[in-house]
Amino acid sequence: TVGELFKEWIANHAAHNTGERYARDSIRAWDKHIEPRLGRVKLGALANDPGIIVRFHEDLQNAEVAISARRASLALLRSVLRWGRRRYPRALPTDVSGLFQVPSYKRRRLIRAADPLAVERIIEAVLNRPHRDPLGPIRDAALVTAMGFTVSGLGTNPRPSRRTEI
Repeated sequence: TVGELFKEWIANHAAHNTGERYARDSIRAWDKHIEPRLGRVKLGALANDPGIIVRFHEDLQNAEVAISARRASLALLRSVLRWGRRRYPRALPTDVSGLFQVPSYKRRRLIRAADPLAVERIIEAVLNRPHRDPLGPIRDAALVTAMGFTVSGLGTNPRPSRRTEI
């Protein structure tokens, strides 16, 4: 079964090739998300019906599992299945781990756009500060203007909203 394959993977591969924390996190992810859904599935059943993996992925999404936990679970399952395919090529004749994509981390940046009045105040402060070069304040003010209004979205063409107006 997939659960027995995981136990072999932990004992024969992860224990020797990974850190203790990785192994501990793998066991936690397996026990929480994968074992209840796929633990009793026979390897031959995966080979005969690879849709089991696709349905597992959809089940994680429908259960509203956080993307970080989904990513960890799917990456772990992929590792175990690839290792199992090398170890038991007759039980897993096809690479079923390629049937699903591990979601990537979407890096999110928190951008706080300045309001237009704040940008104007900054521009005025830059223009009025003393500088050795007479063009220095103008150059700095132009830079603040470009950056301030670009970040705030006032100087660019904003993307259309995905929401539909009713």
